[in-house]
Amino acid sequence: MIPDSSTPPCPYCSSVQVIKKGKAIRKYGYKQVYYCKICHKRYCEKKKNPRMELTEDIIESYLFNEGSLDSLIRSKGLTISRTTLFRRILEKARNCPDWPELTADLKARNILGSRIMGVDTSKLKIEGKHHVYFHAVDVTSRNPIAYDVCEKEDIATIEPILRQLKLVGYYPKLTVTDLAPELIASIERVFPDAKIQGCLFHLKMWLDKELPTKKHVRVDQQTVTRWQEVKKLILFAAYSYDWEKRREYLSRIKNLNLDEKAQSVVERFLQNIIYYNTLNRLKEYTNNINEAIYNNLCERHIGLVRKLESKRAGFKSINSAFLQVKSFWFYNIKRKGQLPHTSDDKIVYTPPLPLFDHVNLEEFATATGFPREAIEQLMREKGYEIINNYAFTKTQLEEIKREVVKMRKTSLTEVAKIIGYDKWMTLDILQKVGIKISYSKLDLSDAMITIGSLQNLGHE
Repeated sequence: MIPDSSTPPCPYCSSVQVIKKGKAIRKYGYKQVYYCKICHKRYCEKKKNPRMELTEDIIESYLFNEGSLDSLIRSKGLTISRTTLFRRILEKARNCPDWPELTADLKARNILGSRIMGVDTSKLKIEGKHHVYFHAVDVTSRNPIAYDVCEKEDIATIEPILRQLKLVGYYPKLTVTDLAPELIASIERVFPDAKIQGCLFHLKMWLDKELPTKKHVRVDQQTVTRWQEVKKLILFAAYSYDWEKRREYLSRIKNLNLDEKAQSVVERFLQNIIYYNTLNRLKEYTNNINEAIYNNLCERHIGLVRKLESKRAGFKSINSAFLQVKSFWFYNIKRKGQLPHTSDDKIVYTPPLPLFDHVNLEEFATATGFPREAIEQLMREKGYEIINNYAFTKTQLEEIKREVVKMRKTSLTEVAKIIGYDKWMTLDILQKVGIKISYSKLDLSDAMITIGSLQNLGHE
């Protein structure tokens, strides 16, 4: 064979005296095989594929839309492997700005709001070990302002992140958190002038864990009833409009005949009561009370990171995790196309949304200091069903219906005793869930509830 300029030299002896052997092993990406006349070795000329650059729409599809790399490759018609695609995504992620740069830009453009900060952490499993994801958000503008993947969840890890946030120029007036000790200590050291507010949703979850009152708990009914009252009064104390109303609820708790477990819960709540600000105090920070007493925005952001984690069946390394998180929030902020934050001249205070499955509207209005009509309107907007003076979640009404169906044939008096309302309120509830009552005389005490077949359920 006479060599030409296109003949590749032998990689072993650099000779160009070669014999073309054919187009073998094409499936591995090689387009030609050569045989060297000098050293008698074979070598291949690899097919040169042009490098495909990833466009932003491909990266955003992976971060926000597609469920996996395979589905992204199929939907976009890509001709590269999963490994190559993921490596290219990480290459792009390295060029994304870190959160200090993004937060500084948001602050310079006056996008960050009234300086209410939500802070939370969550567990991540990386390389078989437990790690921690830290997240901070500016609640009013709904933007992430600090985030990191850490090996530990302690003051030594969290405090430097908050100090870096402070260097950017962000100084929160109010910080909403689940009251984890390391978060409280770090916030108090870095932002000593910021008020700390305990998240009432986390308080509700803690109460449900410590004093379980759902069905099948291994305590007697009297204890369950007492625990329900304790939980309700603690939440009302946390929701109180001012300290005068709060002292009233604390006094009612003190007068209860508490068992050892309930007493321990009350004592631990009182240790942290300083972090549950009264609603009239929170009005100094925001006109939307809900954004000051619930840390659900932080929870939702962390949920998005967990969804990103599931795309790869778990993060494989801290570096990979951080690069993906960094690019996710960069493109998330970029997609919003936000406007600078402006405060409204007209301030309309939004009442808080209660965490109860069913709530007495008058009692809740008295505790929070908001008009009953405003609370009722908000709860209707959130999907609550209003029956007389009570608001119920649809889940709670379905639970009541299931309980009544289980009892089959029973009296209205017995049902009222079980669900805890008087006969007239019970009658309205049953009518709301589609269960009718038959009785032969005008005395509700003798009224019987008969559940028919599954086809007639709700009409008997």
